[in-house]
Amino acid sequence: MLDRYKGAILLAAAADALGWITEFESDTKFLVSKYGTDRITEFVDWEKKTGGKFLGYTDFIAKGSYSDDTQLMLCVSRSIKLDGSVDNEHFSKVELKDWLLYVRGGGKTIKTAARNLEKRAPRWNSNFFKTGEDALAYFTAGANGAAMRMLPIVLSNITDRDRMIKEVFKNSIITHGHPRAIVGALMYSLSVAYFLKADVLPDYPNEIITNIAKELKSVATLIDRLDDMGLSAWQDKWNSSESGEFCQVFQETVEETLELLRYAYKSIAAETNVREVYKSLGALDKNTRGAGHISAVAALYMATRYIHESPIQAVIECANMLGSDTDTIGLMCGSMIGGYIGFEQVPKQLRSVQDYQYLLENAEALLSRNIDTIKSHDRAGCFNTENKSTKPFDLTTLSVDDEIYLPSLGVGIVSSVSGQDTITAGKSVLILEADFEIGQSCKFSKVIVKET
Repeated sequence: MLDRYKGAILLAAAADALGWITEFESDTKFLVSKYGTDRITEFVDWEKKTGGKFLGYTDFIAKGSYSDDTQLMLCVSRSIKLDGSVDNEHFSKVELKDWLLYVRGGGKTIKTAARNLEKRAPRWNSNFFKTGEDALAYFTAGANGAAMRMLPIVLSNITDRDRMIKEVFKNSIITHGHPRAIVGALMYSLSVAYFLKADVLPDYPNEIITNIAKELKSVATLIDRLDDMGLSAWQDKWNSSESGEFCQVFQETVEETLELLRYAYKSIAAETNVREVYKSLGALDKNTRGAGHISAVAALYMATRYIHESPIQAVIECANMLGSDTDTIGLMCGSMIGGYIGFEQVPKQLRSVQDYQYLLENAEALLSRNIDTIKSHDRAGCFNTENKSTKPFDLTTLSVDDEIYLPSLGVGIVSSVSGQDTITAGKSVLILEADFEIGQSCKFSKVIVKET
């Protein structure tokens, strides 16, 4: 089973890294001009503009680098407790707070959720954030930022389906309030668990989809147990939000997801063109492509379509489905494929992903539930405002080989310091990279006023 755990985590991160390269591309001609090929099949050095219109700079991204998808997966991994449940207080108040300092490519919803949790009042089960444009932002947050981080919960609860479902639900609502996100996280988790536990998959791939659909139907009864999870107040708040009754919207979303699964089932039987399937699922529509339930169905479809003939091809195709959420769908599909074929079947060119050894250590820790091996050793006092660990370090005072500290990651050593001018005159961006003792590497940036 360790080989399959390693396969799930490593191929998830590798698929994320591969898909991140193409996430912002709309046409193969741009791939040709940048990389000399119309298909991405291996890691490459690449770059992208980041930081906004006026404070933007070029982020030079080393081959094999993963995005916020894998970062958040590791945040959840470090939040797992010995019994397989999630320390949601730690995740929401420590991991997410630190993550904002080193995030790479995070979406608007989850960054808004994380910033809101920096306030004293919101807790993991009451993070009802708003935005200037949308007072109901939390309740309409249905993107895939919840689903993409759930793999550690699946791995730590592979023999306890009910607890897995409860923990996925609870961790999802920290950042996303709409059932599209929650159902997507649940369906993705059920799918990964199915691939991990299967000794032999059905000869007819679409039978896999049938089995997942049955699982999802049974999970729909979960909402009857929200009181048991201590979420009655959360549900009351949801029901008073003008978004409708949660139970009703949840059931409607389950039915919508089941309809998408029915289409995926038929498309495999009919051997429908993959891009046409993505289009019909809504995975290519800019208004729906990032929805949690759509991403989960697309990932399951890709894993199911390719699992028997060419499993790794599923990951490659996810990365090259331009116009879709390539990194997130890739990560979810990759974890399913890797969880079935195992680490030894992952090609060497996909093993050279960022923090390779730490990813494998996460797999071992989640299997044995010896989570302390992947955590910072100095975690005491993280919630104490007097503790040094709550004070952000000042990038402007740091040099190569200096020591830094974050409560979620522990001690790190600065490996590089560089800078770039921004479009706005008189300002520049300071960029710092660091390697943490636990095995994770991060990049930090800060806009500063240039000395005259």
